[in-house]
Amino acid sequence: MQSPIWKKIWALLMVGMLSANVFQGILTRPLLPRAVAETTPTRTLKTVEYVLGGGSDNTSRATAVTTWVGTTWSTTKAGAGTSTIVLAGTNIKVRNAYLDVEYMSSAANTTDIAVAVDVEKGPRQGFDAPVGEETSVTPMVSSGLTPFLKSVHEVTAFFSTQTDSDFQNGVGFIASVNITGPTRYLTSAKLIITYETDYVAAAHTETKTVRFPLTSVSSTDSGSKGAACPAAATCPFQYNAVIPDAVADADILSVFFELYAEINSATASTLQPTISGGTAGPAYNWVEAVTDDTNIHILHAPPVGSPNFQRSVTSTLNITMGTVAANILGGELVVTYRYSSDAPSQAETVRYFMGQDTVAPGTATSTYAQDIFVSNSGASIQNIWARVDSPIAAAQTVSVTGKVGSAATSSVTLTYAGTNTRAAKGATIFHDMSASKGSFVFPSSSVALQVRYSSATGDQPNTVELYVTFLWNGSAGGKETKSVLFSAAMPGVDTTANSNYNRVARVLLPEDVQKTYRDAYLMAGAAHSNATTIAVGTVTLGVNGATSTITEYDDTETYFRYAAHKIPADMFTGVVGSSTIAWDLKAFEINETKSTANTFFFTNTMVVTYEADFATTPITKPTRTLKTVEYVLGGGSDNTSRATAVTTWVGTTWSTPKA
Repeated sequence: MQSPIWKKIWALLMVGMLSANVFQGILTRPLLPRAVAETTPTRTLKTVEYVLGGGSDNTSRATAVTTWVGTTWSTTKAGAGTSTIVLAGTNIKVRNAYLDVEYMSSAANTTDIAVAVDVEKGPRQGFDAPVGEETSVTPMVSSGLTPFLKSVHEVTAFFSTQTDSDFQNGVGFIASVNITGPTRYLTSAKLIITYETDYVAAAHTETKTVRFPLTSVSSTDSGSKGAACPAAATCPFQYNAVIPDAVADADILSVFFELYAEINSATASTLQPTISGGTAGPAYNWVEAVTDDTNIHILHAPPVGSPNFQRSVTSTLNITMGTVAANILGGELVVTYRYSSDAPSQAETVRYFMGQDTVAPGTATSTYAQDIFVSNSGASIQNIWARVDSPIAAAQTVSVTGKVGSAATSSVTLTYAGTNTRAAKGATIFHDMSASKGSFVFPSSSVALQVRYSSATGDQPNTVELYVTFLWNGSAGGKETKSVLFSAAMPGVDTTANSNYNRVARVLLPEDVQKTYRDAYLMAGAAHSNATTIAVGTVTLGVNGATSTITEYDDTETYFRYAAHKIPADMFTGVVGSSTIAWDLKAFEINETKSTANTFFFTNTMVVTYEADFATTPITKPTRTLKTVEYVLGGGSDNTSRATAVTTWVGTTWSTPKA
């Protein structure tokens, strides 16, 4: 005999089955959103960098040869090994990841760039998923000299399925590169990841990347070497990777030198970096034997641990030249490592836009100044240095002067050979102002840089950035100034004059505390190429329709240059007169145009420096919902035929004048 309670349950079941499956609905129907969101931890954002392959590929590769890059470079996937990518934190979400690929080549057209990735526990593990984006059959047209090309490849999707445990233990990563057309050499690959994680007060492990300048030991230098590093000579550079929060060599996840030099020669030769007392590095070789003036970029990953790379020890990197001299020799050290969030002293690097010339300065002095903010508690500057990029096109004596706060100016002169015709990439100069770091007054100080050329022939518009590496006490709950990177990958290639290259970059700043804009800018790489000669014109770049136009000068050979465009506070925050960032996610439309009917190939990165005040109360946000809506424009289809190249505007109707 059934009890009364079971009779009631049975009756409910019968009613439910007879009433459109009510009981099933009770079990499966989703809960309605709550009026107020559940409490979630505050989030924080970081950008880290990993070098692949142990540095630049030291073997030249023929056209259409696929090389894989993991722990080394190889023509077989198994032979390349797998790079290990570690991200530490809780509830890790990769928000942006991209692959930087660079190479120099013989004097032949690049007709295809094919790049693919295979990421452990990613959505396509075990397969080489293509990530190339160019649409033209010829991204780089050789004019007969040495080309240089950089491509940026979006790979965020391949870091969307891993768990915290996967990231903390290390995710395997391998890429492949295939360039059709020329013989390539000094190919390099870097992986840059911007990810968010929980911000919690309890001690936990995190991952970061910091940078340090290399400084020529000559008493007349401060950063890059001012005089030539002669053929067969060894030129020493000093550095100190002060990272007290990395307590063991095992915490070092990636370390590499980025080396730059002008090679004004028709001879193939080598450059060999070696940490003093350590294992000899490879003799990186360039195989071109064309009479031109190129600037090379080499990545070198040294062994970790004494007598090689050592943490927080003043060290010397010796660079030995082969049969050819180098000018404007210099570079940076990049270190990615694990650390504990409760370390009493922690290192950090931030990055600021200083200026972009739109015309060549001639022999006049160009001045760039910026208020630099570092708001972290207990901060002390370790290194402060400027980077100047310019596609110099003739012999120059370059004078560089820096000033930090009220300190005396630091001045150097550098010799740029420039007797051959410009080719490949532009020059990169580093000016170290760390000797004046004591004059930085927190939380902000003015920093100024001046650049002057000795001749109005071959001078070029400069692109100037500033880097600051500092220590702070790492106390939870205070202000943090940070720099993060976001790619906008690369648009297609076009040869039509005044054609537009547009690409969306999405910036996510997830901290739900008070956020303050400090700086933001677009850093673009522009490759201008054409058969025989290029037509010198203008390059326009910008964001959301606000642009800067840079004039090209002098040599008419294929070349590559960097250029930057500042994104002002009003545009970045969306509120006139405000530096407060009230949003978490915002899209920016990157705009690029060139005036000539030549081939242009752009690569884009957005640099964002901001302050998150973790001492403020987290901002409570309601639960959100998503909708898609559609609007028709112009009242429907345009009922008037339009001739070629006629612009029509569409609002409430279609019209040839905008008004």
